[in-house]
Amino acid sequence: MATKPTSSDGTSGVASALATFLQKKRTVEEKRAFGTGASQVEFAGQKIAVETSGPTKRKSLDEIVKSLGKKKKISTLDKSRLDWDKFKATNELDDELERHKKTGGYIGKVQFLQRANLREYELERDARQRKRR
Repeated sequence: MATKPTSSDGTSGVASALATFLQKKRTVEEKRAFGTGASQVEFAGQKIAVETSGPTKRKSLDEIVKSLGKKKKISTLDKSRLDWDKFKATNELDDELERHKKTGGYIGKVQFLQRANLREYELERDARQRKRR
């Protein structure tokens, strides 16, 4: 009679793998419940731990299995954004940046110039109409 392969603790290999998977799943669900998670990504040949917060997209079992084997890569822009967010958090700059933030920026300036040009046109038009009368 054939015997099932067992691990050192006496459980079968499949049962051990299933227990490990369920433990990882519980850990992921706990992190998702708190809205935070950590993952490792590869950037410029180095592994970097990335902390995430906020709602996370739920993955199907197939997506989870596929993601276990792949190394995630991150773009330079994403890495820069993560570094900037980390720098702001460690130096507590969020409040100061909010205080000094310019309202509108480029779009606000363009809108102001459009309103000024329209107002100038209306004044010239009114002056021409008064002159004709």
